[in-house]
Amino acid sequence: MMNLTKKELETEVRVGIDTGGTFTDCVLWRTGEEPIVVKVPSTPSNPAEAIINGLELLCLQAGIPFTAVHFLVHGTTVATNAMLQEQWGKVGLITTKGFRDSLEIGTQMRPELYQLHQRKLPPIVPRNLILPIIGLLIIGYVWYRLESIAKIFGFSWVVIGIVYMLIINAKNKKIPNELNKGHDSNM
Repeated sequence: MMNLTKKELETEVRVGIDTGGTFTDCVLWRTGEEPIVVKVPSTPSNPAEAIINGLELLCLQAGIPFTAVHFLVHGTTVATNAMLQEQWGKVGLITTKGFRDSLEIGTQMRPELYQLHQRKLPPIVPRNLILPIIGLLIIGYVWYRLESIAKIFGFSWVVIGIVYMLIINAKNKKIPNELNKGHDSNM
């Protein structure tokens, strides 16, 4: 929306698209008019296909060409839905030694604070897939170790939750890149 003239702002066309697991929702707004809303089937093998289909349908219903769209925003709930429906691959968590159980312990936020017999939800990452590491500044071969750990355990996803990030900041910047080297998985 940068450098638009007053006339362009008055006739501005904005599009918002949300890709979900089943449907892709699309909305087109024109200044001073009712929004146009369409829903198209999502295409998990190629999410861009559903986005283009939705955009084509919006522009067709609005009677405008693609080039009339001044601003497009895209979001997705695919990862959130996968988490809520527990439809993800094997997830591993690499964290600082001594903090392995932090996710399991959680916080004091629960429906009934003093209820001793509450049903606990299963953890997103089981304890046996939480790998504590030590000495990021001391151990020089830690990058090799992280890559090896991901391969050995067959993780589809790796979550890195290092405690005291400010203390060991310089080394941690390399972790995601090192995990991705030579892998086609979703790390």
